[in-house]
This record gives sequence, structure tokens and C-alpha cells, in this order.
Amino acid sequence: MGITQETLERLIARSTDVVVATDRKGIVVYYNDGAKRVLGYEPEEVLGTFVGYLYPSVEEARRVANAMRSKALGGEGVVETFETSFVSKSGEHIPVAISGTLLYDESGQGDGTIGFAKDLREILRKDKLATLGEVAIGLSHEINNPLAVIVNQVELLERDVERRAGDEDCSVEHERLDAIRREIGRVAGILDRLGTDYLDTLLLHRPDALMEPAEVAEAFSRLQSSGKVRRFGVSNFRPMQIELLQSALDQPLCANQLQFGLAHTGPIDAALQANTGFDGGVDRDGSVIDYCRMNGLRVQAWSPLQFGMFEGNFLGHPDFAELNHELNNMAQVYGCSAGAIAIAWILRHPAQMQVLLGSTDPQRLKRLSAARTISMQREHWYALYRAAGNRLP
Repeated sequence: MGITQETLERLIARSTDVVVATDRKGIVVYYNDGAKRVLGYEPEEVLGTFVGYLYPSVEEARRVANAMRSKALGGEGVVETFETSFVSKSGEHIPVAISGTLLYDESGQGDGTIGFAKDLREILRKDKLATLGEVAIGLSHEINNPLAVIVNQVELLERDVERRAGDEDCSVEHERLDAIRREIGRVAGILDRLGTDYLDTLLLHRPDALMEPAEVAEAFSRLQSSGKVRRFGVSNFRPMQIELLQSALDQPLCANQLQFGLAHTGPIDAALQANTGFDGGVDRDGSVIDYCRMNGLRVQAWSPLQFGMFEGNFLGHPDFAELNHELNNMAQVYGCSAGAIAIAWILRHPAQMQVLLGSTDPQRLKRLSAARTISMQREHWYALYRAAGNRLP
């Protein structure tokens, strides 16, 4: 059964999203129930007025109009999920994502606009909570070294106690007991700072050439059975290292943290440059991202804005002039910061990675979290990959 024009108009009128239409001069000619609910204005207060009054400034209204005329965000005359904000009657700045189109008359001349705006307040609130959760996961890195000391010292202590039973000279055992108490105190302190008595996820930080999978498995089992840790993962492990560890575990590993970002594209270079003589075509990671996708391990990207191991942040760095030029241009197009574009590039990968922002600055987290609302186009993704100094066949 088809939908009549009358039914369609009634559905739009009752939509919970903000729907506003203007004539060619920017005068509001349509204002639905959703707009009234979100913005607080009665229709008679808005109809016949300039649409720019709904924005924080006339400049912001022009930015949205320019985006609608651009070809970069859905095609010329169309904009998709463009982030901006409206100002409600109470003065509150309400973040929204607009999808809209230019309207044309029979001669092909611009005749107005219509926009559908999604209220992002609840989405951003949940994003902040998710970001805080990711920060907590990042802090769990601090658990790894104390855990390694605890496991090693307990094993050594048990062996020595068996050999030294009845020996009055127990100084070595006392030193090891002190080490255990000290490391347990560190773990307790970390849990206290996180405001919890358990960890959702505990990761082994890097592969250990002397690792005994059975010993790690026993430690994991004790931590899980005691209720201190719910899930386990690894960091910077290659596929065969994961297989070796997983062979001894009762629990499936859930995550693998890898350094990944525009200035550290190694984990995907070999796949993109396969069957070439390019340096990037050398597989240094064992197709680790593909392995994680096939085996249900979530890839968590650490130091997403860093270049090298400790050199620093590539945003604004003179060694990455071409990359920063592209990031700044796209920031204008998508209406966000260059950093958010860099994070959105990671999120666009179909592995559905989690990004560890590595910051406790609320304002920086807010700016970078805008990446979640960006649907990066394929051509933009590859343009950034090449601007970062990478080659494509």
C-alpha cells in the first residue's frame, strides 16, 4: 500500500526530529512538532523569521548553508549528518546532526531548503560515558607490571619454601613477601582510583619471550574466580603469540591493543600494498588486524595521534604538513576539529576498533569524541592515508 502525500506530511509533522524548511531567502516556512518540542518555540514565533535566528550566530547558519552547497557531504545540494547546534528558546545550545537538501523550482533555480536535525544530547551523553569507560580500560595497562611481579614472585616463593622448609634463615622469603605485598598494594591502589573493586578487562601489555602460558592461565583463572577481573586480553601480540597463549586459557581473549593511527599505519599497509615491491608491502605483523576480526578480538588503537614510539603528536607538526593540510580541510567540511577527523579515520575501518584517547582532559575528550558522529567517505579515508605518506598500487 502506498503512502499518500497527506499521510507523509502528517508523519513529518509528528516526527520527533527537528524539521525546518526555508524559502530561497532563508525565511522559515515550515516548522514541525519535533522542532517545537526540542527548541521550545511556538510555530508562530518562528514562521516568517530568518532561519539564522535558530543558530548561535549568522556565521554558523552560513556554514551549514555552505556545507549543503558543497559536493563533499553527500553530493552537491545535499548534506548528511552535518554537526552543528541550535539555540533553544531558553538559550540552551543544542547539538544536532543535520541531513538536508536544497529545493529547486521547475526551472532548476534554488527555491529553498529542508533540513532534518537529530538532537544529539542523549547520544553525546552516552558517548561521554563510553569514552570514560575506554579511559578506564587504558588505565588497566597499569595493572600489567604489578601482575607480572606477583605471579613471578609467588612461583619463586613456593619453590623456595619447599626447599627451605625448617630453615631459620628466611630473609629471602621475607623480601619476596614484601615485594608481593607492595605489588598487591599497587593493584589495590589502581582499583581504588578507578572507583571499583574489579576490572572489566585486564590486558597483558607486551609479549614476553619467557612467558609460560600455563602460568598465565592459572593467574587469569584465580583473578576471574576471585571476581577481580571479568575478561582478559593482550596488547601488541601477533597472531601466533595469541594462539600460543589462548591454547592454555579457559577464557577467550577479548581484545588486542595495537598502536594504530594515521602516522602508524603498519598493521594495514601490507594488505593494501600486497603483491608490490613497496616497503609497506612487507608483512611485519602477521595480518594481525584481519586475525583479530576473524577470531572475535576487538582491536583497541593506542596512541592514535602519535608518530614513532615517543616522538610526539603529529597534529600541527611540521613533518606532517601535507597530512595536517588534509585534516584541516576536512575539519572544515565535517564541522569538527582536525583531531576528531584523525580519530574518525580509525573508526571508519570495518574492524570497528575502539580508540584509546589517552587523555583525562574533558575538553579534549569532548573535541575528539565528535569523531563518533562522522561518517567518513571512502575517498576522504584514502586521501588521508596517502597524505600520511603512504603509497597505493
